[in-house]
Amino acid sequence: MSDKSNFTYLRPSPESHPRTISIHGNIPTNADPSYDAFNEFLWILAELERNDPGVPITLVIDSQGGSSSSLDMLLDYIKLMSSPVYMVARNVSSAASILFASGAKDHRYIFEHSRISLHNGRLLYECPGHGRWIFKSYCDTEERAAASQKVLDQTIRRHARMLDEYTDGKLLESEETDEEKRVEGMMLLLDESPIFDSQEAVQYGLADHIIDEEKLRDLFFR
Repeated sequence: MSDKSNFTYLRPSPESHPRTISIHGNIPTNADPSYDAFNEFLWILAELERNDPGVPITLVIDSQGGSSSSLDMLLDYIKLMSSPVYMVARNVSSAASILFASGAKDHRYIFEHSRISLHNGRLLYECPGHGRWIFKSYCDTEERAAASQKVLDQTIRRHARMLDEYTDGKLLESEETDEEKRVEGMMLLLDESPIFDSQEAVQYGLADHIIDEEKLRDLFFR
């Protein structure tokens, strides 16, 4: 992931598609210059919910991931809204894959040649002398490094649990019923950084439908 997210959003046609939003670039942290655009996007979601509660919103995603904390905030928004959010994947990775998978069931659409990439969500910064992958800005003391690691581990486990829920258990391919063991299994799977084509995404519960000509017209040309 690059240092800058370059997050942008687009409302393709406020007249014909007033409840469709397209997002591009990585989901930014609140220190990123493009966070203002992300904040505007959140307010648009709130406006759509306020104006027509319960009416579906379509989110088209083309993103390689981004901030886990901003992802969690966006997921909280979506969970609290009465409007179901339909998801359309172009190419999504990392945090954007979790966002896509969180969409309203039976309304997560993927293009035929799109890909979904997953990984374990570790931040790619190593704390010199501490031997663990943690938040770079908290490397100055052993205590801060340990506290940062705890937060990171909690985030990784939470996202693993979410993916298991969003995919109805299909992603893990296990009959295990113990929740914590399923989380451990999911984390091992994410360590492999799997990549899914459109058919695999449907097979493993990450998506519901591959976009065909009829659905393309329904989503973009109606």
